[in-house]
Amino acid sequence: MSEPQLQPQDIQESQISQECQVPQDSPAPQPAPEQQALPEVPAPADAPRDHSRRKNPPPPGMSLSAYKKQLRKEKFEAEREDWIKKKKEKKKALKIEKKRQKAEGTLVVPPRRPLHQTKSDVSVIIDCGFDELMKEVEVKSLSQQVIRCYAENRKAQTSVGLTFSSFNKRLLDRFEDNLKSQHTLWKNVTILNDEFTLPESPEERAKYLYFSSDSDNTIETLDPGMTYIIGGIVDKGRYKNLCKDKAEKLGLRTAKLPIDDFVKISGRRVMTTNHVFEIVLRWLELRDWKAAFEAVLPPRKMVESKPESVQAVKEATEETTAVQEPVVEDTAAAENANPTPVA
Repeated sequence: MSEPQLQPQDIQESQISQECQVPQDSPAPQPAPEQQALPEVPAPADAPRDHSRRKNPPPPGMSLSAYKKQLRKEKFEAEREDWIKKKKEKKKALKIEKKRQKAEGTLVVPPRRPLHQTKSDVSVIIDCGFDELMKEVEVKSLSQQVIRCYAENRKAQTSVGLTFSSFNKRLLDRFEDNLKSQHTLWKNVTILNDEFTLPESPEERAKYLYFSSDSDNTIETLDPGMTYIIGGIVDKGRYKNLCKDKAEKLGLRTAKLPIDDFVKISGRRVMTTNHVFEIVLRWLELRDWKAAFEAVLPPRKMVESKPESVQAVKEATEETTAVQEPVVEDTAAAENANPTPVA
């Protein structure tokens, strides 16, 4: 029988398939020397980053973070009118809702001040003289803490004589520009543009105490007639011994709050200015450090509560470690345990 003849199309496809086959023993083709990847050389740490490939690169001489901040500011300025309009509409709707609730008799308005507020003999100074050590966002945070201190003292059951010193520079600019000079409407508070002044006599100066978490002394009570100074700074714990060194330069005593004796804090052991001030107010009201800490500090910073006093710890330890002698109820067992000697 004769073999079938291959068509020209089949011969061409067979030749193409033979040309495409690669022998298994042949090594893989190597790239040309000019096509081989060169080892990456790390750029110096201080070298400026190349943002030319970005969709919206920053202008020459400006960092990317500064450029983003500028864009956010420009966007806010462009949308300011719409934001103010929405805020006014929301405020108007809230006013109508309050009016409706008042007509129905369901509106409950809490008093701005306690009905029986008392004034303590204790005075507190918030020292804001650390402007050059803070960033812009930290100055903004400090302004909110200052407002919180004034509001808490206004509605506290036992208020104190409150003074803000070194109320100047960027803090004052923020209150005058962004916060519409609301501090000028505050009542029963002293605002000093300069540093607070100390008396000359050592007896009167001894009535001033500067709070510092770096101090070696721990305060036990808040004494009447004393003036306690709180550092008004937001620094996330960057500066060590800052308030302590300033107090020693002024010849003032320092002390820290007895946190370790009553509660345990997780994370950074840094409290905000308004937290320290609120703890002072709560102690004057409750006369209990543990209750004051638990009422002011956020739950996320509280790990566990400690016993109320060292004596309670001692008594609890004695109860758990005391060993009682066994009481023998059976007479026979007692005689076997303590046999009577034979004469």
